[in-house]
Amino acid sequence: MSVALLGFITIVIFIIHEFEEIICFKCWIQKHKNDKKYQKHLLIRCQWAYLSTQTIAIIIFEEFLLMALFLSLAIILNSYEIGLAVVIVNAFHLAGHIIDAIHYKALTPGSKTAIFTLLANISLIIFIFCNEKINLLSLFILVFFFGILAAVNLLFMQKNAGWIEHWRTK
Repeated sequence: MSVALLGFITIVIFIIHEFEEIICFKCWIQKHKNDKKYQKHLLIRCQWAYLSTQTIAIIIFEEFLLMALFLSLAIILNSYEIGLAVVIVNAFHLAGHIIDAIHYKALTPGSKTAIFTLLANISLIIFIFCNEKINLLSLFILVFFFGILAAVNLLFMQKNAGWIEHWRTK
């Protein structure tokens, strides 16, 4: 498998999952915001960051651009390590959705597609590890770096959701 194909498959897997989030976040928050069972859920606690479906889509689009930038870098440098770092960070994100659904004993936004997209990511990781020579130290450093960058980016976008909503509705 080429690095370009790895990047393409990674983006497709990411988008399938993110579409579920875009479609489900607002209606799930509205449905459960007064349910005592969900008061500690991240989406309910941070519902101020999810003002509209359009703002959620903008935040996810920005995450998509960050991922596309890293995957483009992987393709340009022919680096499986950079591509795998993106896949692994995305796999952690998906695992979080599954853990969330198990914790609440209910489907939460993103948990439906997280199951099969996590399996697709794990399959990609295993395939690459079995067929390519991977520098584990570089991979570990890149996973750490991309994971921190992705988390900080998401927090930044959430903090600026009000501004995004204001800009969007001008």
